[in-house]
Amino acid sequence: MKKTVGYKAMNMDMTCRDFQFEVGKTYKIENDKSLNLCTDSGFHFCEKFEDVFKFYNWYNCRVFKVETSSKIVTDGQKSITKEITIVGEVAREDLKYEELESESAKNYYNIILETDEKLIFDTFKNDSNYNVRKTVVTKLTDENLIVAFKDDSDYDVRKTVVNKLTNEMLIFDTFKNDSNYNVRKTVVTKLTDENLIVAFKDDSDYDVRKTVVNKLTNEMLIFDTFKNDSNYNVRKTV
Repeated sequence: MKKTVGYKAMNMDMTCRDFQFEVGKTYKIENDKSLNLCTDSGFHFCEKFEDVFKFYNWYNCRVFKVETSSKIVTDGQKSITKEITIVGEVAREDLKYEELESESAKNYYNIILETDEKLIFDTFKNDSNYNVRKTVVTKLTDENLIVAFKDDSDYDVRKTVVNKLTNEMLIFDTFKNDSNYNVRKTVVTKLTDENLIVAFKDDSDYDVRKTVVNKLTNEMLIFDTFKNDSNYNVRKTV
């Protein structure tokens, strides 16, 4: 039977529908079910790269080249087969940018597959979509570029910045007074210095204070600091 080549999007950990995949391996579904799309009768994939983004968000997936010599059933943008080989992760050289039509495919090419951090930063730092800006942050390793997003209008982007930074003092000084409790809570989870952690003991949000309790290791410090906390969830965590 003729070989069919296609593309399969997966979660970041290379799972799809709770099935764990690995590059270079061939997988076969042994069942008597007839091949039908949107069922567990086989493995789904797309024959066209752009189509994977109709089923997955471009900013939180990975795309792999796949091939099969088994029977396939196709309906429009999606195909299914009982046997599939994961050839390798898609790289920039596998695609022709000028042939990409959708914004999602272009973003995947320009941000996920790009290796020049400064180019990614300069091109997309002011993008109107917070998911794009958030994805830019996840691609950066230069802390000077990462921290440039510290005042981003979207709290989830700022939270991503906190998770990407490694310098505890920089994290603390930059985000300790962030207006969003989710960001401050993330700051606490990134800290190991108990002097910095306990600085959040009077935070206005009980969930942040609860996170402080979970991060501290000194029992006496936990007890003395939070035994009379106004929120029962915090006292319960103590």
